[in-house]
Amino acid sequence: IAWLETYLSNYNGAVLVVTHDRYFLDKVVSKIIMGQLCADEGNVTIAKGKTLGYLAQHQNLESDRSIYEELLETRRYLLDIESRIRELEADMKHLEGPALEAAMEQYTRLNHQFETENGYALQSEITGVLKGLGFPEDSFSKTVSTLSGGQKTRVSLGKLLLSKPDILLMDEPNCMVGNLSVQL
Repeated sequence: IAWLETYLSNYNGAVLVVTHDRYFLDKVVSKIIMGQLCADEGNVTIAKGKTLGYLAQHQNLESDRSIYEELLETRRYLLDIESRIRELEADMKHLEGPALEAAMEQYTRLNHQFETENGYALQSEITGVLKGLGFPEDSFSKTVSTLSGGQKTRVSLGKLLLSKPDILLMDEPNCMVGNLSVQL
């Protein structure tokens, strides 16, 4: 639990936790915030350009990928950028003139984006998130579909943390965090 608290204290977005003594109230509020239900009165407004990440109490996460690959999918676009950078490096050896200049501009832009979005540390970041969520390194290769419900919830939380939404909405995190604290 200390790891999650530290991670969230350094989190640049807002964290919204919905919990209530009456089970149905927090479910309704979460669904209203997520736009799955309409409110009787008032509005839910999220600033333009802001992203909302939602972690439901129960996950229906089914995948044939490993735990590590499932988290990697969250930032797959960075691997695509890195692949394109490598292609450009190979291509630039054979280009000249305007074609070389265009390739160099694209290379510079993609490399800047890759660096800005922490692409060089992606594997380290995924490993840190998984370890912080209580997954030992030898479990990273386990298939997601074989995991327990609690483990799938932790995988979903890891994916959500890696996606870095501006607002993080967690439905009944007490169950998740409570189970996590036992394993840490």
